[in-house]
Amino acid sequence: MLRIKHSAQILALMVCSTLLSVHAATSTTNAPTTPPPIINFTKQKNVQEFIDKMVTQYHFSREQLNIWFTQAQYSQRTIELMTRPFEAKPWYQYQPHFTSPQRINGGVEFWHKYADVLKTVEQRTGVPPEVIVSIIGVESQYGTVSGQFSVFNVLATLSFDYPSRAEFFSKELSEFLILCREQGWDPLLIKGSYAGALGQPQFMPSSYRYYAVPYAANTNKVNLFNFEPDVIASIGNYFKRSGWVAGQPVAVLAKVTGTKYQQLPAIAGKAKLQKPTITLAEFRKNYGVTPDGHYPDDLKAIFLVYNLENSDEYWLGFNNFYAITRYNVSKHYALAVYQLSEAIKVQYEKTYPTNSTSETK
Repeated sequence: MLRIKHSAQILALMVCSTLLSVHAATSTTNAPTTPPPIINFTKQKNVQEFIDKMVTQYHFSREQLNIWFTQAQYSQRTIELMTRPFEAKPWYQYQPHFTSPQRINGGVEFWHKYADVLKTVEQRTGVPPEVIVSIIGVESQYGTVSGQFSVFNVLATLSFDYPSRAEFFSKELSEFLILCREQGWDPLLIKGSYAGALGQPQFMPSSYRYYAVPYAANTNKVNLFNFEPDVIASIGNYFKRSGWVAGQPVAVLAKVTGTKYQQLPAIAGKAKLQKPTITLAEFRKNYGVTPDGHYPDDLKAIFLVYNLENSDEYWLGFNNFYAITRYNVSKHYALAVYQLSEAIKVQYEKTYPTNSTSETK
């Protein structure tokens, strides 16, 4: 991977979290039985149209773009991983991977090492240390697994040979090339996830450009690859701009009575998560859903169903749960991040009781 000392300042937009740590262990297994096709990207009409856009709108060199695309290689492995995302697994198989003792203990040590930075970022953004640490744990196992795919190859493959997501990834390829120009990177040398995500927080290129911020006030450069203060500051900034509210709950187990809860969108199979709009008072009165604990009646939530091996588990997700889904739209992802964060916090307070008095809420 290209080693980047503080890179140029960037503000970031959307994160497509790839959970690449799940696939890292299998990246050399389950190889395709037939060799991947050899594709000359420059011969494709959609590639030439993309090059035309980059030249006219963003003033790239046509000659340079053709050189890069001539060297681009089709990534069959990317297509394989995109067609069977880990988030599609049932909750009872998905959840244990992200709340393992290894991730919990790793999170405790990461928190301890960067406690001062995490405390400062919490003061700036309202996002507690355990949530930021959990994101890094889920995304890159605390910086140890951040991807070994050529980002240019991945984004070219998904932009021009993966029609169902071509529009999204074509935009990310544009952002990636602009990002490389801003940072002075060679696009062919940058490594990331099988979906083109970058660095320890696994920001997509647009997010790197629009959300990443430096930790230090006296610099305009940001390094999400190997400078943890910038990683922490950028995740905090991402959540703050996604609507995170300091001191508010994330999610809680729920109890259901009767059958009216079956009318709620989560039961009806509507996959797209919306911002919370139903108050807890309305959940109790109209749907027979009550939180496991005491919460204000006017607190708004969304109803969530998770599949256990032989039954279902019900949750209520609040505004901060929705904020986590702006990082990754999967409800599995959001609850896994929350549960890991809680486990890390509990273990941290046991391991470092003196520090945790002033560092946690």
